[in-house]
Amino acid sequence: MDISIFLQNSLKIVWVIFGLTALILILGLILSRQIARRVVDLLNYASAVNFIARRWKTVGVELINRRIQQITRALVFAFFAWGAWGILNSHPDISNFVIDAQQALIDFARLPIIIFLLNLALIGLETFALLKAFSWIRGGFEKIADKIKTEQGKRLKGFKIQQWNVFTASQLTVFLLSVNRYVRYATNILLTFVYLTGVFSVFPTTRWIIVGTLGGVFQAFANGWQGFINYLPDLLNVVVIFVVAHYGLKFVSFFFDEIEKGDFVLSGFHPEWAALTFQLVRFLIGALAFVMAFPHLPGSSSPAFQGVSVFIGILFSLGSTSVISNIVAGVVLTYTRAFRIGDRVKIADTVGDVVEKGLFVTRVRTLNNVETSIPNSLILGCHINNYRG
Repeated sequence: MDISIFLQNSLKIVWVIFGLTALILILGLILSRQIARRVVDLLNYASAVNFIARRWKTVGVELINRRIQQITRALVFAFFAWGAWGILNSHPDISNFVIDAQQALIDFARLPIIIFLLNLALIGLETFALLKAFSWIRGGFEKIADKIKTEQGKRLKGFKIQQWNVFTASQLTVFLLSVNRYVRYATNILLTFVYLTGVFSVFPTTRWIIVGTLGGVFQAFANGWQGFINYLPDLLNVVVIFVVAHYGLKFVSFFFDEIEKGDFVLSGFHPEWAALTFQLVRFLIGALAFVMAFPHLPGSSSPAFQGVSVFIGILFSLGSTSVISNIVAGVVLTYTRAFRIGDRVKIADTVGDVVEKGLFVTRVRTLNNVETSIPNSLILGCHINNYRG
């Protein structure tokens, strides 16, 4: 008999197939050990294991060799097992048996009680994974917190601009610890949300809850992001307006400071007017910047926002009558130069030296060394005697 015909006939016998499969598996088990040893010897010869051990100081050479052997044996044995499965599946009877077994398992898994038990097992697995994740996250963030504490005063130092301490090392450490804590809270909340999503998605009766919740959350994020994108041009306008106003105020402050010091002289403009004039100009610039930026603020065109603005304006107008009169009187007294700081004056029945001039009140220290505050509106309605020499 021809040898090829004999092999073909032999491969049609089930027991021959099983024996050949077992032989391949045994051969794979033996060869996997030999190949794993050769791979480890080759890596040790090339000093690769020592390099890895130096990089990972907490891992020893023996442990690395053992892990390499285990991985190599698993890969080699998986290769032989794949070949054995191919030979086993080549027999028609065995192949049909495997197909029938798969179908039987599928039908069995579709039973309601099996589906329910599998769902419970899945929930248990998700719960276990969540608890393990919480444990890992807590350990990881605690290590980060310990690292931050140990780096205080070393890498984490304070920041100083000339003599001004922007923040100290302890403040930076507290800030980073707070960020670390809140990031941990946010991570836990995110994991809990993912866990609840998985749990509610297991059963069809609760799946609609998580679907509706996720839809609402994603829609809210989408609307918020789209609103932010649409608001970017207005936001740019607001930023430009307030940047121009900020640096404009700096220039105006420098200009009037120079006038008050006497370094810059304007004909007909007295140095004592500089402080008050700066306050008025600053108010006008701030009001102009607010009026220009108001239409670009979010919600400024809504009826509710406009109603609140009108209500605040009414309250301000009703409650600020005396305030406005004192401010106007203070401006008039300043520009008429009725008195200056240090002058001895008599206002109504009060005689003393002027120690402070403000927009609302003027403070006078009497001859008895008593400081008296007089509203500017009252001063404007009285006779003022100035004993300036």
